Amino acid sequence: MRSKILPVLAFLAVSCATVVKETSEDAIQYKNIERHIATLSSDRFEGRMPTTRCEKITIDYIASQMKEIGLKPAANGSFFQEVPLLSVRSTISNTLDFETPKGALKLEKMVDYVSFSRREEEELTLDHSELVFAGFGITAPEYSRDDFQGMDLNGKTILVFVNDPGYGTNDSYFKGNTMTYYGRWTYKFEEAAHRGAKGCLIVHETGQAGYPWNVVRNGGESTKLYLKSENGYKDRCSLEGWITKPAAEQLFASCGMSFEQAKTMALKKDFKPMVLPVNASGKIFNHFENKATSNVCGLIRGIKHPDEVVVYTAHWDHLGIGTKVNGDSIYNGATDNASAVAWMLEMARAFKTSKPVDRSILFLSVSCEESGLLGSGYYAEHLNQDCARAFMQQC
Repeated sequence: MRSKILPVLAFLAVSCATVVKETSEDAIQYKNIERHIATLSSDRFEGRMPTTRCEKITIDYIASQMKEIGLKPAANGSFFQEVPLLSVRSTISNTLDFETPKGALKLEKMVDYVSFSRREEEELTLDHSELVFAGFGITAPEYSRDDFQGMDLNGKTILVFVNDPGYGTNDSYFKGNTMTYYGRWTYKFEEAAHRGAKGCLIVHETGQAGYPWNVVRNGGESTKLYLKSENGYKDRCSLEGWITKPAAEQLFASCGMSFEQAKTMALKKDFKPMVLPVNASGKIFNHFENKATSNVCGLIRGIKHPDEVVVYTAHWDHLGIGTKVNGDSIYNGATDNASAVAWMLEMARAFKTSKPVDRSILFLSVSCEESGLLGSGYYAEHLNQDCARAFMQQC
């Protein structure tokens, strides 16, 4: 029979309520959930940052719980699926420099801008790159929107707003205040590269981004993790980054328009990109390391349809050790995401101790969610039919 993988991503609380209703009323033991949360979010785990020394104790704990529950290893005979990573540590120029009609404008790193690049080149440069205002940086045929209109972006840097044109509106354009994937910063960098741009700068606004500038700033010159690329990310922009709203206001003002005017233009459904009379210059110096992390995978084999698999997933990673908050530098991550891992493990135990299931159930705890969904992305990209057959055969 041809193998089929049917991933189902469910809200854990809803799924758990279903488990309780369909089995006995005490199938879910909340003391187990509390125990898992307390363990995974304790200081001993140091915030569960991938590739640090505390990754091993984190994934070993999850795997040991899966084994104790009675799950089968679901990654070629192991509970661990290795995910190859590229670690990039960037140092950026002290200023990002713009030549504008009103003279030089210098943006200070961390205060006004941050930038980074995953290209495997030790030095990356913007040298008098033309600046193009590209609205929200979106190409969405289903919404009849193209913020690029066929413009040649080779060697140019685009300036775009965060989120999508539906945010803050009362109509149903895009999905209103519900951000689509087009609104995510990851999409904007991907689309800029796809369009051939050399650089992409996103204008930060707290409401639209969903987090304040200090979150962006803290990631400015930190080590970043990416999936290992066969082509060294030559297809990505040389410079990806953010600028603050006040910095964007200065840029637009130097071109004879206000920030509000620029935003009004970008919100229009027939927006057309504008080449601004501005050139951008900046540098990034990169240091690279090849590393690896692991997803943790456990399986319950189905009775009637074992080749159909329902997937429950929760990422195990968090932010590790960072800037001190009230004297504490460990970002423990009890809610994000020890709680979901705890629920997933207890759901697995409830399924395992109840009646046999018709379809197979995969419990997948992925790594590097905080770095851009890397663990789940790697799993999805490598889940072909051969892989599916392999882990089904071992059960």
